[in-house]
Amino acid sequence: KTSQQLEQISRALSRAINDARRLVSELRPLVIDEEGIVEAIRYLIAEKRYAESIKITFIPHGLHERLDPLLEGNLFRIVQEALNNVIRHSDAGAVSINLTESTSTIKLTIKDDGAGFNSEDVPLDRFGIRGMRERARIFGGTLKVRSESGVGTTIDAEFPHDKKLTQSQLAD
Repeated sequence: KTSQQLEQISRALSRAINDARRLVSELRPLVIDEEGIVEAIRYLIAEKRYAESIKITFIPHGLHERLDPLLEGNLFRIVQEALNNVIRHSDAGAVSINLTESTSTIKLTIKDDGAGFNSEDVPLDRFGIRGMRERARIFGGTLKVRSESGVGTTIDAEFPHDKKLTQSQLAD
């Protein structure tokens, strides 16, 4: 009986350790700090593809230098929240993520082919979309959500590009 209890405790402890590692990783994956936002999004997509049966494509354009670390973290959180919403609510088969850097802006577009929704039907106590908008606002950006029942949802976020905040300049 004692060995059975020890085995149960051992399994429960292993699950707790794995859950703690997953939660820490979701807070700020080390890949953001080590390799930047593009690799962090690829890492997140690989995680979601493994856990869910959804096709996710990611196309980065023009990202040649690291961005401000706080902006990279916020971009990651927006993508993470959007993917979580797609998986939980949309019944989508495919999601596309585009991240584009130009001389004046950074644009993030996340589009799914899911069920869509009416924004007026989202309860006020839900913070996902509101949190994404707030993350964009903090960096002087905007985030718009377009959704139509049966057609899917598109999230467009746009941030002003401040070349002074690139990672290479922060290191100087």
